[in-house]
Amino acid sequence: MSHEFSFAPAASLVRAFLSWWFRELEAVFGSRGRRRRSLRPSWLLFYHQGQFRLLDMQKGVPKEVGTFPLDRSRCEAFEVPASGATRYPQELPARHNSREVLLRVAVDYGVIARDVVPKAQERDLREIVGHRLDVLTPWSSDQALFDCAVLAVLPDGRCEVAIAAVPKPLVDDLRDRCEALGFTVGAIDIGALDEPVPSRFVVWEADTHHRRRLPVTLAALAGGGLALAVLWAAFEIHSRSIVLREGERTTAALAAQLADLPELKRQLEALRGELGLVAGRLKAAPSALRIVEELSRILPDEVFLERLELDRERLLISGYAPSASLLVPLLEASAALEDVRFEAPSIVTLVNGASGKRELERFVLSARVERTARGGS
Repeated sequence: MSHEFSFAPAASLVRAFLSWWFRELEAVFGSRGRRRRSLRPSWLLFYHQGQFRLLDMQKGVPKEVGTFPLDRSRCEAFEVPASGATRYPQELPARHNSREVLLRVAVDYGVIARDVVPKAQERDLREIVGHRLDVLTPWSSDQALFDCAVLAVLPDGRCEVAIAAVPKPLVDDLRDRCEALGFTVGAIDIGALDEPVPSRFVVWEADTHHRRRLPVTLAALAGGGLALAVLWAAFEIHSRSIVLREGERTTAALAAQLADLPELKRQLEALRGELGLVAGRLKAAPSALRIVEELSRILPDEVFLERLELDRERLLISGYAPSASLLVPLLEASAALEDVRFEAPSIVTLVNGASGKRELERFVLSARVERTARGGS
């Protein structure tokens, strides 16, 4: 009985499994804080009272270039102190061509609050504040951009922090208007016009990202790795079957169109022979799916595999077990495996588990795969 695998469902199944696996691990272990880059913007766009004020920061001393309203139809009213005839953004001088800016939102449009939180490392502070943002401000962490800074460490170990937040709809609208005027926003902060650049509260950066911490325990790695191996084996079998079917179709089409040419017929016969050899080799090769199923059946639940390699008729596995010596008779009892042997001495290792540290033996075993476990039998 032949089995057909659909390529699209197989690929989508692999993607779905990986997506689920990483989401589960991330939910268990959480995330790191952001890493802030050093901000030295050449331009500052300050938003207040419905208009932008553009300041040149390139020489270290802020110099106001001009102001203009948000309404694009009123850009004719843009004022440049040096030459009143210059309009923005189309007719700025050539030295203004570098337009990556720091967008600063006036404090009037956000909220600055204080709170006392448990002592935490900097990478965890934003997560703690994010959970309390809806208590301290009118918005939740999904509705606002925010930043926080430690003001003091109290005698009891807790931290007094300052939190600044601004609603996302306002920031999104300001960014869109900046892009329409030809600016690229590199970062967004909250503060007054005369504060340093950047201010204490940088709520968004173009390259801000959250680096996920995914410390995988031994049990999660073993379970996820074996499941992924099964999915990959199914994908590999399907890919091989596609190659064989396409080769057979090509051979048949050439034979029908060029049957009257002896030399081409000879080449077609040779191609058929090569395809037969490939099919025979695939049929005689051990089935990765059957090996994984057999190991899952005979190995106890407390045995964790970290590596599985199948090279022709030779199987190599390594992992951890309470007693490595008991694995040899279990594997030899399988009709699919023979010549089971240790490839390296077993080593007693302390392993962190859900119930604490425990002693396990690390093992490396090899075995020869019998014909009953091969793909064509």
